[in-house]
Amino acid sequence: MTARAHASHMGVQYTTNTSRDIMYWPRMHTELVEAVQRCAICQESQPALPKEPLMTHLVPKKPWKLVASDCFEVNGQNYCVLVDLYSDYIDLHALEDMTSKSLIKELKPVLPPTAFLTP
Repeated sequence: MTARAHASHMGVQYTTNTSRDIMYWPRMHTELVEAVQRCAICQESQPALPKEPLMTHLVPKKPWKLVASDCFEVNGQNYCVLVDLYSDYIDLHALEDMTSKSLIKELKPVLPPTAFLTP
């Protein structure tokens, strides 16, 4: 029954959920999990790297004390997006190019002077 339940090779969650709907035996969940973990086909199709855990941050007490940023390109135009982590306000800036000089030129008027200091 274990081999039949796992014939689709869809992973632990799928195998246990679909099996639970149509059959039951003592230690069924444990045996199905072990069968999937031993399956060579499933091991080959698993992601090579485990998922990274989410990283949390402290919520700042004032606006613009902590920001997140990213640079990207759309249709040949470079942009920098800033997000204030206090209010979730999004601020988008077009960049001349992807140099640090261009980035600083756009962000200096927006961010407080302390934002450019290294901790």
